[in-house]
Amino acid sequence: MAEDVINYMHWGAAAGLGALVLRIGLFAIHRLNQLKHWQRFQVDSKRAQGAQIQRALSESRNPRTEVSFRPAWKGARRMKVVRREQACEGIASFYLEPCDQKPIPVFRPGQHLTLYWDKLADKKKIRRCYSLSSNPLQTQQLRLSVKLQEYNDGTKGFVSNHLHSNVWEGDQLFVHAPQGHFYWDERLEKAPVFVATGIGITPFISMVHGVVGAGKAPSEAWLFWGCRTRDHIPFREEFKALKEAYPSLRIILALSKETDWKEEWVDECVLGERLSLETITSRLPSRDFHFFLCGSQNMMESFSEGLKSWGVPKAHVEFESFGGRTTAKKKVTRPKVQNSGLEIKLARSDSNAAFVEGYENLLELLEEMEAPVGVGCRTGNCGACAVTCLAGEVEHSREPGYALDSSQLLPCIAIPKTPLELDL
Repeated sequence: MAEDVINYMHWGAAAGLGALVLRIGLFAIHRLNQLKHWQRFQVDSKRAQGAQIQRALSESRNPRTEVSFRPAWKGARRMKVVRREQACEGIASFYLEPCDQKPIPVFRPGQHLTLYWDKLADKKKIRRCYSLSSNPLQTQQLRLSVKLQEYNDGTKGFVSNHLHSNVWEGDQLFVHAPQGHFYWDERLEKAPVFVATGIGITPFISMVHGVVGAGKAPSEAWLFWGCRTRDHIPFREEFKALKEAYPSLRIILALSKETDWKEEWVDECVLGERLSLETITSRLPSRDFHFFLCGSQNMMESFSEGLKSWGVPKAHVEFESFGGRTTAKKKVTRPKVQNSGLEIKLARSDSNAAFVEGYENLLELLEEMEAPVGVGCRTGNCGACAVTCLAGEVEHSREPGYALDSSQLLPCIAIPKTPLELDL
């Protein structure tokens, strides 16, 4: 009897242990299935988010002939510098996040950001435009990469020196929404060729990110880039990763002050020479590309004219100088004015002056009049000088890179066609 009881107890314990093991096994399988479902949900969510971003990019990238070109937000938005790093010698990168913690709308790869100071040192209402160097699909941060401008007389650029010397992690900046018509559009029929000198690479790192992340990437893309030395090359690791993700990107790097240098992400390194038009035309298989150029004003205009002489249609060449976007100037028919000129009236101050031959644009006259008008890029990009026109008509010498209301004009690129009355 006692032996039967002991056997029963052994059997019960074994059965209980088996049930426990079974229960643990079923629970593990249940959790594993939950994990698989969660992983699948994450993948699907990322795909959906990627598709949503791509749709936003596609919808926002309207042809350059579009009528509406509105910024993602109005006015200046406060942003915090969450990280600062030295991209290379003389170039600092600033990573910005909105203080309101709201997402950053998708921007067009190649567009610029405008920084605004109501007062900086003894100067008021300062604006500067800098190309975005961040991935356009990244909706949490924006990155600006700024070169410290140093001139032959030993002086430094006012704003770039302020950013390099005084702006650090934790500081805040006022930022206007990304704008500009100089950007890569995945709907372009021709593969892109990017041509940069020095800091002119900043819009192209963003454009290459756009190419790599495009729903339908072009069959090939070329980057021709001129720098002085290896110490002046920013974004090395980033370009290496982009090259691995998109092997069809061909990178040709010209280093004018180097005689021996090579890295694996560069397809060809031209040493001891500046980037030249011949460097570009001798390596491309044909002229059948869409060209984007960014660098110094003189070099970009020279390259632009050279490409057109090579047989590239004008519509397939876009360029932006360090001072701002500079497509070829439109041929503006200046009005035939009498000796007295066209009257420019300032409604609020009840003053007037004459726009006569010799003025390059309306802003020059307004500055002479000491009118209360802002000054920024002077190339029609930042909108600092935008004013409301109460009466009269002007023609802009370039396509404005800033979104204007129907009654506004940009004096820095405006040529009066009739007498004007301005809300100043």
